[in-house]
Amino acid sequence: MENKIYKHPYFGDIYYTVYISENLKGKENLPMLVCLHGAGERGQNHDSLYVHGVLKYIKNGTLDVPGIVICPQCPTEHVWVNLASMLKEFILDMAQQYKADMSRISITGLSMGGYGTWEMLMHNPELFYKAAPICSGGTPWRAQFIKAKVWAFHGDEDNVVPVKNSYEMIDAMRAVGLNPKFTIFHGVGHGSWEPAYEDTRVIQWLFED
Repeated sequence: MENKIYKHPYFGDIYYTVYISENLKGKENLPMLVCLHGAGERGQNHDSLYVHGVLKYIKNGTLDVPGIVICPQCPTEHVWVNLASMLKEFILDMAQQYKADMSRISITGLSMGGYGTWEMLMHNPELFYKAAPICSGGTPWRAQFIKAKVWAFHGDEDNVVPVKNSYEMIDAMRAVGLNPKFTIFHGVGHGSWEPAYEDTRVIQWLFED
């Protein structure tokens, strides 16, 4: 893991963490996964990026990722959906810096990060190959702009973000002829990212051709 700081002319210091397994370092044209955290991890503290999400499972040894993982940290006073343009700049800079395969950039996010994931798919439809938004929602009337393959997740007992929010996005995608995958975790509340990321098939799917 490498903890770094991205200097942005307007938003200032954006903290982020990069992970590339030792056997892949120095290789070019690797797939890249962008991970967006939830509201509780905002700020300027790299340690917060390991609390939930993909980095947590890489750190504890349960995930082996065949590519580049990039995890930016949202500034305290913002939410991801308001940073779509900045995130696009950041992702393109990271892809260039690490010589990623531009045709295989994927994105995932939980809660606030899930909302950010949906927003990025509609704001930058040509940029992403696959996406896994978790316990979130978006603006279903813009679903026709989505180009990425989507696998969404939600717990049916989520009392923070209602599961209907994900259903609305999935139904809207299907209504315009898209074919997203949708997994409901029965008896699970807001922390549906845990069973989602603990299932290593999800990460494998995000990196697969």
